[in-house]
Amino acid sequence: MVEPFNSNPAISLEKLTKVYGQLGHLPVRKVTALSEVSLNVEKGSSVVLVGPNGAGKTTLIKILLGLVRPTSGSARVCGLSPHLPESRRHIGYVPETVKFPGFYKAIDVLQTAGELFSLPREELGLRSKQLLSFCGLEGWEHLEIRRCSKGMLQKLAFAQALINDPDILLLDEPFTGMDVVARKKFAEIVSGAKSKRGRTIILSTHILSDVVDLCDEVVILVAGKVHKVLPVVELTRSMAYVVTISGDANVSNEDEVEICGRLFYREGSVLKAQVSGASSLSSFMNCLGKLNISIQSIEPRSFNFALLFQHGEEGQ
Repeated sequence: MVEPFNSNPAISLEKLTKVYGQLGHLPVRKVTALSEVSLNVEKGSSVVLVGPNGAGKTTLIKILLGLVRPTSGSARVCGLSPHLPESRRHIGYVPETVKFPGFYKAIDVLQTAGELFSLPREELGLRSKQLLSFCGLEGWEHLEIRRCSKGMLQKLAFAQALINDPDILLLDEPFTGMDVVARKKFAEIVSGAKSKRGRTIILSTHILSDVVDLCDEVVILVAGKVHKVLPVVELTRSMAYVVTISGDANVSNEDEVEICGRLFYREGSVLKAQVSGASSLSSFMNCLGKLNISIQSIEPRSFNFALLFQHGEEGQ
């Protein structure tokens, strides 16, 4: 749970600010990536960071990793400064773009990571096999990286992030480049890692439909500021749904037809329309029911970021 500043969170940020482009007194263009961000993430909770490009999501994660120093304010990981080596033992990290040496094998990635954490050889061998199995890569330990799919690389990166048995997982756009099936499987792996150990998760993503069941709360970042903190269930208010009905409902056989105030488009033998918001979807379904039109499927597709940011503005 994200709460006001207190004494014992997994992650705490207090008036965290990062300004890029500061070179002494030189007249260079400054960019404020984060502006006085204050929040706490409690142990065992999971939080998703959302916002447009440039909102500060990646900068925030890099500060927690100790890769970027804040201009002002403070960040703590399990009570420690992110720049202390001890803090990094608490963290597992999956970047947006996963890159390993092409000639490496999957097992080599985990062995190298474990050696960096000085894990005993016997423990490392056992843990590597366990993690490959847990992440759905059992039997692939000797596959070369150059032959791995995007989904396999993400799973391997996640296994590497777990090698030191961390308390906190930082996942930066982990679903990028995956198809629907791969995203679902990866989300299940992340969920399993959280539930088995009670880990804290900070995740940034644009594919919000994949994290409704994974995260507890959403932090909306806009222009480097926290606009709003919402329970993740609030995201359903901004979700866009694609409703599919039989093409027989269109008696005129046109490519486009308006039904219940919504414009349907023909795709082969079916008609599809998009509806934004859970309440609108409910009303729309009732209307179709009154017309005896049967619904073949309802699929979540995306979220209306404008509505999320509107929530943030209302909270200012």
